[in-house]
Amino acid sequence: MVAVLTLLLILAAAMSVSACGGESPSDVVGKVIEAYNQQDFNAIYDASSQTLQQAAGTREAAIEMLQVSFPPGAEIVDYEITGENIDGDRATVTWTGTVKGVDLPEQKVDTEVQLVKENGEWKIDQQSSPDQSS
Repeated sequence: MVAVLTLLLILAAAMSVSACGGESPSDVVGKVIEAYNQQDFNAIYDASSQTLQQAAGTREAAIEMLQVSFPPGAEIVDYEITGENIDGDRATVTWTGTVKGVDLPEQKVDTEVQLVKENGEWKIDQQSSPDQSS
């Protein structure tokens, strides 16, 4: 589960839900989490930064990795945005939560996400390795 969770959170940085120009970085991160819970990997890919989309390769390869890293039945629960810092076209959002999986132990996570503003929209650009505990 730890390997799956780590891959999930790294990929969450690479792929996020599309954000309207008026949404805050925290709104985007919240939508990323909800998209994971809904298995909406296309939406997650669409809102990643251009840099991360290129690093992921093709849309199909990225979505396949997401499906493997966050299998059906997995969900992020009890999440809370714990901080947001905006500096021009860059932002940092921190969040905590619990990842549950079918037949796997719960994993508590504490994560920092870097965002960048592209064409007036916040996009996930990078994510730190999460602190995890059982």
